Amino acid sequence: MAAVVAQGVREHQDGRLDILGIYPGVRVNAVPYVAPEIRLFISFSANQAEVGEEKVVQVHLLAADGELMRRAQATVTVPDPPRPGSRADFNVNFPLTDVPFVQAGDYGFHILVESVEKTVPFYISLEEGQP
Repeated sequence: MAAVVAQGVREHQDGRLDILGIYPGVRVNAVPYVAPEIRLFISFSANQAEVGEEKVVQVHLLAADGELMRRAQATVTVPDPPRPGSRADFNVNFPLTDVPFVQAGDYGFHILVESVEKTVPFYISLEEGQP
């Protein structure tokens, strides 16, 4: 599983994706800050035994102190691989709107799929000279 925070994702007719504006955080003038939109893009690879299975993908945005800031969930079905004997690759795009950040500091998008967990760090920092 791989994941990034991005401004957007553009999908081509042939299945290729362009991930636009990957960023590890936001520099703001003041906190609290509400991000109008954040896109969390997650890419998976599954073996043939998993084809057709439904997977529940959970995303928890946690502050450094462990406070849950936002939760999202999606159910995806593992697609058929492009050819016999290959792996099935698929993507999940989580658009999150009006995401609140109450203070500057470290946050993390915790992605949970069955027993697998991945964390994507995200930082809120203040512009120089801001209180």
